[in-house]
Amino acid sequence: MATVCGHDDGGRHLIDQYLTELAVELDFHRVGSRRAARILAEARDHLLELAVEHGEEEAVERFGSARHLALEAARAARPVVLLRSTLVFAAALLLFVLPLYGIPENTLPAAPWDERPAHLTWKLYVSVGAFALAVPFALIAVAAAWLRRRRTTLVALTLAGGSLAVSAAVGAVGAVQWAQAVPGSGMTLVLTLVATACLGGVAAASLASAGRVRRFTRDLPR
Repeated sequence: MATVCGHDDGGRHLIDQYLTELAVELDFHRVGSRRAARILAEARDHLLELAVEHGEEEAVERFGSARHLALEAARAARPVVLLRSTLVFAAALLLFVLPLYGIPENTLPAAPWDERPAHLTWKLYVSVGAFALAVPFALIAVAAAWLRRRRTTLVALTLAGGSLAVSAAVGAVGAVQWAQAVPGSGMTLVLTLVATACLGGVAAASLASAGRVRRFTRDLPR
């Protein structure tokens, strides 16, 4: 191992310098910490193997620039991040069945009317209809992300997110008005709004993550 113990003029191993530069580049290009740690460990192992045969300087030269390696790692990570974002969104979307149907069905007291008021009926239909539109768009996004079709994924996610936002907003207004019209609906209202807010936040976070992938991928050098 004597060939890997040489130092540059600054007194630091060339391999250590390279790994430090690589860590900076990985962080700059927003490669996740776990993936970055794995890349750094693998790079160190390969560099040490090369250095045993060729010396540190040639090992670093053969390995290529840290910036190029970080760019390739960033490009490889974007599809994974996008797929995870779509899966999180799809999971949150499916759980929206709870505030739309599950909670009201199991906690609402009997309604005092023979026929549901029109202002509640249309809100119910719009909320459910928008949710029904969001589901196929989300499934298309998952399939497109799996196939690494970034543009299709982002378009489908945008449509799914817009539909879900309409469903959640109209459903929340309808829940408030329903609670006002039906005595004893306070607990249902609280549970519905809390569940809607939590799931909406998860869905919004996954959409934001997908949006960052779009912006970052666009800015990556070719």
